Amino acid sequence: MVASSVGIVMAADSTECVRQVRLQSRSDPSPQRLIVHTDWMQEGLNTRIGFGTITFPVIAVWLAMTAALLRGHVADYRFAQTRLGAITPGLIYESAQSGPDRIETTELARLAEGLVGIRHLTLLDPREQRLGHWAAAEPDAVPGLVGGLLRLMGATAPAGSVRRVVAPEADAGEPFLLEIGLAAPIADPQFVQRFRQLLGLSTGIGLIALAVLILVRVRLSRPAHELELALRRLVRGEDAHEITRLPPPYADAAGSIRLLSERLRYSRDHLRTHVLQATDKLHADLNRLRRRVREVETERDSAVTLADSRRELLSGLSHELRTPLIAILGQTDLILRQQPDAATTESMLQIKRSVQSLLTLINDWLEWGRIEAGKLTLNEVAFNLLDTVEDTINLLAPLAYEKDLELVHIIYHDVPRRLRGDAARIQQVLTNLLSNAIKFTQHGEVVLRVMSREDLGDDVVLGFQVSDTGIGIPEAQQQRLFHAFNRADHGDAAVQPGTGLGLSISRQIVRMMDGQIEFDSTEGQGSRFEAVMRIGKQSRRPDQPLAWTGLKHRQVWLLDRHATARLALRHCLEYWNTELTEFDDPALASAQLRSTRRPPDLILVGVTAAQVTDGWLHALLQEGHRRHAPVVVLVTSIDHQILARLRDLGANAALPKTVDRESLYRELIGALEYSAEPQRRPLEGVSCLVVENNVTNRRLIVRSLQDNGAQVLEATDGDTGLEMAQQHTPSVVLLDHRMPGRDGVDTARALRALDGGKGFLIIGLSASVSPELRERWEQAGADSVLEKSAEDRVLIRHMLRLTEQSTSGELELTADPELRDMLLEELPLQLDAIQQAWQRKNTREVYDAVHQLHGTAAFYKLHSLREISRRLEARLAALEDSDALGELDPLRSTLSSQVDAYLLKLQQSRPNPV
Repeated sequence: MVASSVGIVMAADSTECVRQVRLQSRSDPSPQRLIVHTDWMQEGLNTRIGFGTITFPVIAVWLAMTAALLRGHVADYRFAQTRLGAITPGLIYESAQSGPDRIETTELARLAEGLVGIRHLTLLDPREQRLGHWAAAEPDAVPGLVGGLLRLMGATAPAGSVRRVVAPEADAGEPFLLEIGLAAPIADPQFVQRFRQLLGLSTGIGLIALAVLILVRVRLSRPAHELELALRRLVRGEDAHEITRLPPPYADAAGSIRLLSERLRYSRDHLRTHVLQATDKLHADLNRLRRRVREVETERDSAVTLADSRRELLSGLSHELRTPLIAILGQTDLILRQQPDAATTESMLQIKRSVQSLLTLINDWLEWGRIEAGKLTLNEVAFNLLDTVEDTINLLAPLAYEKDLELVHIIYHDVPRRLRGDAARIQQVLTNLLSNAIKFTQHGEVVLRVMSREDLGDDVVLGFQVSDTGIGIPEAQQQRLFHAFNRADHGDAAVQPGTGLGLSISRQIVRMMDGQIEFDSTEGQGSRFEAVMRIGKQSRRPDQPLAWTGLKHRQVWLLDRHATARLALRHCLEYWNTELTEFDDPALASAQLRSTRRPPDLILVGVTAAQVTDGWLHALLQEGHRRHAPVVVLVTSIDHQILARLRDLGANAALPKTVDRESLYRELIGALEYSAEPQRRPLEGVSCLVVENNVTNRRLIVRSLQDNGAQVLEATDGDTGLEMAQQHTPSVVLLDHRMPGRDGVDTARALRALDGGKGFLIIGLSASVSPELRERWEQAGADSVLEKSAEDRVLIRHMLRLTEQSTSGELELTADPELRDMLLEELPLQLDAIQQAWQRKNTREVYDAVHQLHGTAAFYKLHSLREISRRLEARLAALEDSDALGELDPLRSTLSSQVDAYLLKLQQSRPNPV
């Protein structure tokens, strides 16, 4: 492609009279110069200067000449007037020969005819008696330019107003007096006429001189003007070769300009040719580019379609793979609970570890696919941080205990428990950091510390710090640690490097939570990773009645040789307000137990799996039994045989060290035989309906629910589940997401639409829960949706909390007749207001009515109604068009069903009239 242009630059040198014209093209960077010695330019300049220097002096000379003539004429006139004094006496003498009595006006008039500039004459006798008087007629005013010039030159004032002349008497008697009044020159018509003639003559001479100068200037400057116009045409890019014949001083310059014009025209034509060629080439390139863009767009669309298909396939495969893997994990747990022999236990544990590794691999690949597609999102829900941390620790405990490692977690007291965020993503980050620490640590400990970094009001910045005593990270690998598919290789064949995706995925998740991952590591000493995340806080509300009061002021001894594990247990016991005494030496604890007069209420002992056979532990258990001090042992193992052996040795309870806080609390209360805490199964009195088409998964869920005291009904598909729900009215309905025919979401929507508003607690179960899937379940009216897990404790704990929330408020209402009657009156009115505003499609009125119902449900502690009204209120706030209200009909139906269910229960709680 050729891009060029032509530029003309003119420069004038005042000393050498040289005009330089530079011709430059972008295609030829070297400029071409034409240097023209233009004497005509200097001559043209001289012509202009000469005309100016001659014209103005001519005008000045003309004015000076005119003024001089006028002044001379005025001077002559005044001189003539001054001569009157000399000639007048003689004239008077001659006129007075006949005597003064004969002097008359006519005689004075005749006398004045020969004089210049006389305005009047008066003859007086010696006694100044008037003998005669003559006055000239008043002259006409002189108008126009002539009058102005006369006034300017002083021709309007006489030399003297009045003069008196003495003349002798004829008989040598007393003299006569003649009073002469002089006139101004402008009053003399003859003077004015002569002045006009003189002015016309001088003006004519000046005009003739000016005309001659103009003709000379035009003739002299025409060639220079033509050359200047030619140069201006060149500057504008026009041709300038048509120049008329010029006289010799200008002929050379004209030839140079014609030559320059020819060169410019040639350059312009050459440039136009190059531009046309370049334009054609550009069009061709553009057409090729457009074709390539269309091909790329087609390839991109195909790739996107393929990626979407692959993602859908992977999502389906994920569900299909996770479902049997979770079933395998559940079956291994059931077998391990039956306390098989050592060989079977080892096989089951190996199967469990392998399945968990496979699940982790599947999850990593799915998450990385979401990151590449830009669809990695956060699903913010209310959660308990303690549950999230403990679930993660329990999940990884077998990996740590297999190496006889101490797996410790410490949540400091200033960390809020009730948070709002994506608990699953937080657990994913913690799982990755902890599993890496366990993988690369062969001896010692892996510690998770949760600390509050900054309180931001509605949010809190938490630091999740994972430290280990492992082999550390070589400095050469630290720079690529968070790169995708980077696999750390420590030269240890026993350590599998993994996929290299975990840390990269974790960093993406932490960044989405306005945080970052920091780390430091020393090879041979261990590593420390800290994920700092910003998480929302729930609105404050009082804890449940079961708020850790059973151990208050109890004397508890804590024995653990491991300082970090002892610190974690101390945090729990201090939180429960116990009176704590710590020991790190078993011999000292045994000696003090034997010698104390008041044994403790409870002894909590932490040991490793290798210390179970130590003699000091057996002696301590026996001494505790003798002193009636219950002993609870925490061990770094989940082996049921080891736990059973500890109980056989005399422990009141034996638990893994990673036991969750709630279970530990219950076991300690049970060891104390605390009468206020009845030992009953958690789900006693709760009726459940499990709708799951997979036989293995359904049996695992049913077995877990039954072991915890629930009454369970089973259904294999959604339609059967609907029929059984209508017949038996269970408290809780568990629905699988993927089922043949009616899936879980449709079944939940149909359950909410059942007549009578049964008010089921609906829990959805899915192999993986995305934000979009959770929203679908919520719109269908589900109370919650859980990801399927082999850990049945997660499901049991979630059901316990839902059932406690749904009954705690109702118990208060049925116990207070006044509150019950007020609610029976308010709920129908508020529901009717929602229905009427909905029919009018007035979004603002609907929002206000739902907001009022939300406040009522919160005040009366109607937890299910409050949750569904909160969801509907949030959807209404984000609604932009009233025509989209129809999309929220399922939520409105669920809300109506909840209100009807509460009204029915309130009516049933009224006492029968006597």
